[in-house]
Amino acid sequence: MRKRAKKVALWAQTLGWPLIGDVLSQTGQPLPCADLWLGNAKATSELQQAQIVVQLGSSLTGKRLLQWQASCEPEEYWIVDDIEGRLDPAHHRGRRLIANIADWLELHPAEKRQPWCVEIPRLAEQAMQAVIAPP
Repeated sequence: MRKRAKKVALWAQTLGWPLIGDVLSQTGQPLPCADLWLGNAKATSELQQAQIVVQLGSSLTGKRLLQWQASCEPEEYWIVDDIEGRLDPAHHRGRRLIANIADWLELHPAEKRQPWCVEIPRLAEQAMQAVIAPP
């Protein structure tokens, strides 16, 4: 599981895409405290620029992440997981790919790109500092 999570994180980093890890994700939380910064208008505005959302894994659990998932409107929404069934309660237009995530990543290597989100990493860092700051 950890090995797969590292592959996911590297794939997103190579593409320059933000990786929003669910609360229970094992990706190492490259953008920590998503439940805090997803409530920020700058973050949601920046995420609205996404033309495609790729959800790697099954059901999401974080409250703000679920709210964002329900309200996002990319041109395509892909869900990749080896669990069959409906995993997108918002019924986005896109693809449901039933596959092992590690295998799918191998078949779809990332091409190096510049990150397109500039505000979100800053907001994630601010949220993390607020969480760990002494009272």
